[in-house]
Amino acid sequence: MININGKNISFKGGTTIVNGRIIGGGELGKTKKFDETKIEKARNIKEIFVDSDISYVKFSVSDSSKEVKIHFYGDVVTDGDIDFKVYNLEPELRIVSKLVGSSFRSNLNLDITVPRKMLFKKISIKTISGGIYLTKEVSAKSIKVESKSGSLENYAKFSKYYVDTMSGAINIVAYADNDISIVASSMSGSISIELNNIGDVMLSASSMSGRVRNSHKGQRGYSADIDASTMSGNVMIS
Repeated sequence: MININGKNISFKGGTTIVNGRIIGGGELGKTKKFDETKIEKARNIKEIFVDSDISYVKFSVSDSSKEVKIHFYGDVVTDGDIDFKVYNLEPELRIVSKLVGSSFRSNLNLDITVPRKMLFKKISIKTISGGIYLTKEVSAKSIKVESKSGSLENYAKFSKYYVDTMSGAINIVAYADNDISIVASSMSGSISIELNNIGDVMLSASSMSGRVRNSHKGQRGYSADIDASTMSGNVMIS
């Protein structure tokens, strides 16, 4: 296996595999379908960790005050399988969706639904290839998002937000009810940050091939400390 620009590339029997996906030669594998739901008690869960190889990950809320619902569904063309497991290690909840083998095409989704008024200490999401989306009413003191390839969108409330991708756009809409900090980094992709209820902004932003624009207008509100950088793409603050 070799690594080129953050992509793991291997060759097996005439097959070229990039980040676990078959992109040329070899057999295309078989289509496998998944539709599994797991429900865990939410009461003592303070931290949620997600480790997913090739699924689109979505966090949303429900009116239930007692449950965290995890729905894994969709299909994938693979020469192997998907290992989907949930570990309730109170106060941690760990959700794992790992590719065993290689994938040619994936249409897998991992939907995680949490109680509407629940404030988590930490939410951490890591993917190899797949987008990540957090809806507006999700709330955590600290959110960490990492992906090698995929668009990353956040509307959740947070105090600290860290996001890093090798290839993909980053979109953050912050609704502050306290001072916040954001660290956003992309090798190839634009970064867009919209600030609501934010007055003072301490900004460090850079792009090697793209524009940097700060159009945020000072208003009454909390402060934001932002570090945003990309090698190829625009950085837009509003």
